[in-house]
Amino acid sequence: MDRPLKPTVMMAVSRLQRTWDRYIKSVARSLGIADPCVRIILFLSHHPGADQKRIAAFDDVTTAAVNRTVREMERDGYLRKEIDAADRRYTRLWLTEKGETVADRLLQKLREADALVTREISPETEDALVAVLDRITDRIREETPSC
Repeated sequence: MDRPLKPTVMMAVSRLQRTWDRYIKSVARSLGIADPCVRIILFLSHHPGADQKRIAAFDDVTTAAVNRTVREMERDGYLRKEIDAADRRYTRLWLTEKGETVADRLLQKLREADALVTREISPETEDALVAVLDRITDRIREETPSC
């Protein structure tokens, strides 16, 4: 006999994360890009000229994983690389016109999704929910330093 699990905050967050991941993959497919490109495009749209190490730290992945995706994105015309003039050890990344176009479409889709999921709650409730989720994230990081 199955014992039903009592719903918990983390179970709800996990369901939400899986659903969001599926949504992002579908958006990426609709834009003709691989889903690992999504976060790099979004990051570079807000931080033009960032290097791969900064992107890896933000996305909590290895620089090798970012490097692989960046090579593909450069090959496909979504970004360009420039050697940093002040420190030649760094390669700066910039979205191309094609990358900017995808970034604009991606941001529009994400704004639409955000409006859809928040239309049933007040701005005050949304702010409170974000604050609670941020506190949970901080607590997990405090308890698990490797996170």
